[in-house]
Amino acid sequence: MARQANRVMIGVFVVISLIILAVSGVVLGSGKFFKKTQKFVLYFNESIKGLDVGSPVLFEGVPVGSVVDISIIADPVKEQTEIPVVIEVELDHFKVRIEGQFVDPQKDMPRLIEKGLRGVLSMQSLITGKLLIEIDFYPGTPVNLKNIHKHYTEVPT
Repeated sequence: MARQANRVMIGVFVVISLIILAVSGVVLGSGKFFKKTQKFVLYFNESIKGLDVGSPVLFEGVPVGSVVDISIIADPVKEQTEIPVVIEVELDHFKVRIEGQFVDPQKDMPRLIEKGLRGVLSMQSLITGKLLIEIDFYPGTPVNLKNIHKHYTEVPT
């Protein structure tokens, strides 16, 4: 006599397999694990009300990344605050070419800063008041580097 298959066990196996398949599709489909990214930090002395984690980062109008961390550094002695904003830039969207060769943006950041690379806060939506970060070249503007965060290369604001 042949044993009958346990229908409950087959059902549990099918449900677990579908859950694993769905989770794998979401994780691998987003492509986040396969993207090359670099983190940079920008320091703002003014209010960043409207800038959130996840806000876009644009380079000359092209989306190249997003904000990944916002914190505040308060100095009660100097009565000053600084707001470090960490951005993550996708290297597939932000490439630096010098003399015909693509180079690492992080290593050549001093050269870009010398040419006027700066980060500024811009309005994303007048209705919601949301902000974004625009990175562009502003030659002739002063370079204010804080060099507080040693983990990330700093982009002046």
